[in-house]
Amino acid sequence: MKFNTSGEKLNYTNAASRVLNILREAEKIDPNMKCDEVWTAVFEISESNVSKRHREISRCLGLLNDEIDSIIDGMQLDDMDEFDCLFIFHALEPVLAVTLFGHQWQVIKNKLTREVFVCLGYCREALPNIEMRIADTEVEEIQVLLKELEEQLGGSLLPDNVKKIIQNSISDIYTALHNYKICGADSLRDSINSVVGEASRHKDILDNVENEVGGEEVSRWKKAMRRVSDIADATVDTEKALSAGTKLIERGTKALDMFNAIL
Repeated sequence: MKFNTSGEKLNYTNAASRVLNILREAEKIDPNMKCDEVWTAVFEISESNVSKRHREISRCLGLLNDEIDSIIDGMQLDDMDEFDCLFIFHALEPVLAVTLFGHQWQVIKNKLTREVFVCLGYCREALPNIEMRIADTEVEEIQVLLKELEEQLGGSLLPDNVKKIIQNSISDIYTALHNYKICGADSLRDSINSVVGEASRHKDILDNVENEVGGEEVSRWKKAMRRVSDIADATVDTEKALSAGTKLIERGTKALDMFNAIL
């Protein structure tokens, strides 16, 4: 039995289960709403500016399409598709089209047929469950860490270039948390790897500042990023990933180790 870093039992997830959950949520929404209103609710977008909100919806739908592509690749549907899943996935394209934001949801919702959900359910069971869900308590922990870092930066004496490094990392992790519903913990691992890369490019600057006035803020930032990395790493079931022959374990393997080497 697997547990997260808080000691709670974890459920497994894969691309098909995430897409299935998102489309189920969308399918239940009031059919009289506009498509953009539906996706705003599903992706929990709070942006009030219409143009910015539509750009964010488009970004999220792009990620959702990428997840569907990963399902097709993982299922090897080009070679073996006894249940016509490839045809069903292609039929989903109008549902996820950014050109239909102004249309009534009822028109698009009709394309979310029983076959769509059966197909996704089949893929969910067939694909390896190599990733465990991040517990709500751990998501909240990350959010608290980010908020504390932001508050510390408000009155910080750190040089502007160091503040920018920390602020960019905070923004990256916030975006990753928002993407988590669609992409899973992969989004967090990618963000952490990005933070590691940025930190490695400025290692000398960070090391020097850490030993000066305000350096404790850099130390707290490093500690917070290690904790985020630890939570993201804990979602990967190494045995399942290796047995499935996937590349996920290569992409997300122990960003914490890199942190220890660089930071």
